[in-house]
Amino acid sequence: MVTFERRSFMEATYMMEQISASAVVETAMRDRWDYIVVTIHARHDLQLQEGLQERGLDGWELVFISQPTPNDYQCVFRRRH
Repeated sequence: MVTFERRSFMEATYMMEQISASAVVETAMRDRWDYIVVTIHARHDLQLQEGLQERGLDGWELVFISQPTPNDYQCVFRRRH
C-alpha cells in the first residue's frame, strides 16, 4: 500500500530545493576532469588515428580537434580526475 504525506506548498518547495541542491553538488563532485592539449603531427589519417588511440588507451577522451597547419592536429583531451 502506498501512503502519501500531506505537505504545504512551502514545505514541498523547500524539499525540492534541498534535493536539487544536493544533486548539483553530487554531480559537481563526480564530474571533475583533467585536460591536456596535444599536437599530433600526422601526414596520413592512419597516423592521426594511432595518435588518438594512444591517448584513448590511457583513459583520455578527445573533446576538440583542429588543424592549424596541414600536418598538425591540435587536440584537447579530458579524463575523469
